[in-house]
Parts: sequence; C-alpha cells; structure tokens
Amino acid sequence: MILYLLRHAATQANRDGLILGASDPPALPAALAALATTCRPLAGRGIRRIYASPLLRATDSAAVLARVVGAPWAILPGLAELSAGIFEGRPRRAACLPGRPLRRDWTDRPDGGESMADAETRVGQALEAIRPALVRGPAAVVGHAVVNRVLLQLLFGWPRQELLAFAQPHGAVAAISATGLVWLDPVTPGPGVQP
Repeated sequence: MILYLLRHAATQANRDGLILGASDPPALPAALAALATTCRPLAGRGIRRIYASPLLRATDSAAVLARVVGAPWAILPGLAELSAGIFEGRPRRAACLPGRPLRRDWTDRPDGGESMADAETRVGQALEAIRPALVRGPAAVVGHAVVNRVLLQLLFGWPRQELLAFAQPHGAVAAISATGLVWLDPVTPGPGVQP
C-alpha cells in the first residue's frame, strides 16, 4: 500500500491567516502553479487514482495533480475539512492562543463546528472507499490540515494528542506506507508526529 497525502494549495484566506474550516474559497493560481512543480516527481510513481475533498481548494489541487500524473480523480465528501463553526473566517491569531491549536484535544468541538472525534466516521468511510484502489496500486488523497490528521490517526493509530500538533504545509506531499510517512518535497513540516 502506498498512499500519497497532499494538503491543498493555499488560498488567499490562508495567506491572510484566516480560519477556513468548511468555507470554500478557491486555491490561488500561483499556489497551484507551485503545486504542479512539487508534484512533478509523482509522475513516475504509478498513481492510479486520486481522491479529493469536495471543497474548491482541494478540487483545484486535485485537478493539477491529475494533469501531472495522468490519473483520474474523484470527490469523496468524507474528506471535506472539519467545520470550525463560529471561528470560520476569523483570523487565526484572534481565535487561538499563541502556541495552542483551535482544537485542544480530539473531542474539542468549536461552537457550531466539528471535533476530530466527530469526523472519524465520515473520514473512515472515505478511507474504506479508497482501500480497494490501494490494492491495485498507489493512490493519492488531496485533503486539508485537520482532516488529514484524522486520516493518519485512522491509518496508523498514532497518538491523538501528538497529531494535534502535526503540521502539513500547503502543497506538501507525503508518502504513506505500512512503515510510516515520508515527506517527498523540500518543505520542512512543522512539529508533530514523525514516525
């Protein structure tokens, strides 16, 4: 099993430091161009299928990846980013204390939003839809910061508290296999789980 895990290309709201959650702005053209460059090494890795969140920033990014690797892509609603509830559209610095994430633990649910525990069922259903493709060869997922953490927890059972600090920059690509996760691009990820 090899699954390539991407975080979507950045949006203007990301660059402005806003919390997006389930809101749906498109990716920036310059960020999509940079993603195409980052994804070039994936062209020879035999990716047979790409799965994406239904949010524009992820579908924009999946379309770029599909052009680079020549694979079909499909939307899986279960890969949508978690709702940040009342914090959506607000500046991250106003919603989070310095050094603290929006969600302090796996069950922390912002008012009107989702916790990571809430999302496990829908992300698990998406993972079950992806598993048959993994039997046939490598596949890719284009997701989001928080939903990718939930996906990693379901795949590996990594400590949830450590995954809260797991950082995947916009446009970063990781290869996931039975032995863990390996970063494939020059972006240095932030603190968090490094199997």
